[in-house]
Amino acid sequence: MKLDPETIDISREEMEALVDGARDRTLNAGDHRKLRGAVETLGEMARLLANKDATLRQLRQMLLQPATTEKTRVVLERAGVKPEPGEPAVQKKKRKGHGRNPARAFEGAEKVRVAHPTLQPADRCPECGKGKVYPLKDPAVRVRIVGQAPVQATV
Repeated sequence: MKLDPETIDISREEMEALVDGARDRTLNAGDHRKLRGAVETLGEMARLLANKDATLRQLRQMLLQPATTEKTRVVLERAGVKPEPGEPAVQKKKRKGHGRNPARAFEGAEKVRVAHPTLQPADRCPECGKGKVYPLKDPAVRVRIVGQAPVQATV
């Protein structure tokens, strides 16, 4: 079970003053709690980044206040008003032309086959030496578009 850590709101100026003040005086309990929280947050961020587990969303959630949204239905229910059932949501049609074009879409493109420089079908596996190399049914495809007028592509 993941524990929800306490969030302490502190401005950058207040944190800088706290760190500078720690050099000259002893910290009271509140200042110690703030400084310890900052150090633990920095340590957790360093751990997440070192393990490459962190996403931008997770870092934002850890450092910033979470954005809260309320549903109209919930607010009306809390106020004692029964929401009226509305029309069902209309499904939007998917617009064409917003996506990646497959290699087969470039009909006039020059097609170039690139063989592996050292391996051939029926050769021994270079990793274990026990298996053998098989030809691929569908080789990997890379489309290279050269920006000339008119456009020229190589598949």
